[in-house]
Amino acid sequence: METNQIMLMQKLEVSGILREALRIPYKKPKFIIFAFLSSLPLYFTMVLYEVIFLQTVIEAKSFLEAKSFLEQHSFVLISESFTAITSTDSTMRYILKFIQDITPNILRIALIYLVPLSLLDLFNTISIVHSSSTLYAGEKSLGIKDMFFRSFSKTRIIGPFVTSLYILPMHLLTIFGLTWTLSVKSIGLFGFPNFVFGIALLVKFSDWTAIWNMGMVISILEKRCGIEALGASVYFSRGSRRRGFVLTFIFLVWRYGLRYSCLYVMEHMKWAGIGLFSALVGMICLGNSVKWIVCMVYFYDCKNRILEKKIDAEDGIQIEAVHADLNINVCIANNCRNKIFMPRINLEANFEIAQPKR
Repeated sequence: METNQIMLMQKLEVSGILREALRIPYKKPKFIIFAFLSSLPLYFTMVLYEVIFLQTVIEAKSFLEAKSFLEQHSFVLISESFTAITSTDSTMRYILKFIQDITPNILRIALIYLVPLSLLDLFNTISIVHSSSTLYAGEKSLGIKDMFFRSFSKTRIIGPFVTSLYILPMHLLTIFGLTWTLSVKSIGLFGFPNFVFGIALLVKFSDWTAIWNMGMVISILEKRCGIEALGASVYFSRGSRRRGFVLTFIFLVWRYGLRYSCLYVMEHMKWAGIGLFSALVGMICLGNSVKWIVCMVYFYDCKNRILEKKIDAEDGIQIEAVHADLNINVCIANNCRNKIFMPRINLEANFEIAQPKR
């Protein structure tokens, strides 16, 4: 019933999808409270994760700058071989010490990301997508308690979890590629080819993320998971990839723009900017919630377009079949009239009976 009501809605462009998504919390104030409460565990975990992650980034940035300085000044003062070897050994010892110091932080980042952060993000995604889809379908306003219980009682958690296991490795590999590209560029290697590769990878990352996000929405709202959900996402997004790319790119800019602001606050303001840092992380969580509402609206719009094309194609096949039957009937009637001298009026009567009922 909910899906049928949604499918009757008009086709939307990017601005229309954003407008429909923002209309849900605007018309349902209880949903804002629900989204805030469901995002609190994710918010506190994300604050801890961002502090450790960005501190590691700052240390890595300082290391790259110091390493570049050492490499530039290794052979400036004295060019004797003994001095060169000593300088090289010092650089290597500095690198090994940096790896030793940064390894515990990397392990903490991986542990926090894989266990609490990813699971809390999954639960938050399920609750936001399911509740917003219920309200988007025009169902009567639900209480906050009902939203919590219905989000997990009517939704299979296993399905979205399995789909997330398929998405996570692809997401991490792409992020690693982008991080490597930025790191290599920061130390001045590869130049223009590296820049082109980074831009191409960013474009594909936006396109792939739109498909992955729709796959998660399908896993939550329909009985599909894993490869089946991702395949359905590819199918439903046919003809709509540009809109998915634009929507995804908007939220990527929002998220990573705020994360860069968090990096600036931690690097320059230190603990004096803890309030601003917390507010920026809160805006990241807000953007995450809005993103999943937008993905839900985008999924239903893509599904609506595909089903309309399918219905039009089936109608076209039926019309062609009717036309073929009419041609056969006319040929048979003409042959019969020539052989047994059938009156003209009978042929026209048979033709009218063969007409399809619209």
